[in-house]
Amino acid sequence: MDKKPIIYFANPYRHKNPNVMQHRFETMRTITAQIIQEQNYIIPFTPVVYTHDLSQYCEDDQDWVQWDLQFLAKCDAMVVITLDGWEESEGVQKEIEYCKENEIPIMYLDVEEIDTFIKHSNFRGFVDSIEAEEKTWYQHPDGTKSLLISEVRK
Repeated sequence: MDKKPIIYFANPYRHKNPNVMQHRFETMRTITAQIIQEQNYIIPFTPVVYTHDLSQYCEDDQDWVQWDLQFLAKCDAMVVITLDGWEESEGVQKEIEYCKENEIPIMYLDVEEIDTFIKHSNFRGFVDSIEAEEKTWYQHPDGTKSLLISEVRK
């Protein structure tokens, strides 16, 4: 069995309106299912898909963030799905910070582009960048680094 890269999919989740939380969950569930059906060379890990039903039992966001970071540490890369609110989401920002501190590759993907991206196998370019022996890193002003992604096919 070939080892496939595990890609962590981050997105905003918590919101004062439960309908927004439900919409975010449903969107990510659909995206994750699409990836599973159409991408045979990555394993998607999408915390909200696996924990949505449990969220009613634990409302302390710090517990969730710590739990998610443990999973993120085991992943090969992270994709941030830029749903409305991703820039304000404390959880997503902590996940991004963790990736930068630990040199975990990050890709930002607009939810409107996900169908095209998946159908054209553009995760292949991301995976190639992750697996490349020679990686190119971008140095952020704060001293952290992010992997520069090689060409992404359209």
